Amino acid sequence: MKDGINSVKPTGIGTDYDVTKVVPIHLRFTPKTARFIAKVSAVICRFTNLDIGNKPEELTMCITQDIEGDKYVVTDTVTTIQHGLSTSTLGGGEFRIDTILSLTSEDYDHFYIFFKVDKGTLDVDEVIVTWEDYQ
Repeated sequence: MKDGINSVKPTGIGTDYDVTKVVPIHLRFTPKTARFIAKVSAVICRFTNLDIGNKPEELTMCITQDIEGDKYVVTDTVTTIQHGLSTSTLGGGEFRIDTILSLTSEDYDHFYIFFKVDKGTLDVDEVIVTWEDYQ
């Protein structure tokens, strides 16, 4: 099993997708000149600064192969946000997507995740994507 990680931590994720708050995922796929075809198992997310007065309960994500958010490889997928047990402004969620992805762009080593919540706001802290080579 391999993993990819986020390279930026956007803040103020709200109730609409925002192309300025994209989360690039570096897949650490080699060789970078080869086409990425892999089984992606999970997207694990950790968040900070959950809006205390209007705490988000649901998180929606989509994955695209372009930073503009137009070439979808995974469409809207929803999970429940688990709030921190000791710190109410922390939380996390996991998406079990269990799908085969084939990236056809020139940048085979990245894809891009967009998030939105049902209410309030949160900040992205960490996103880990697990995947394995598909034969």
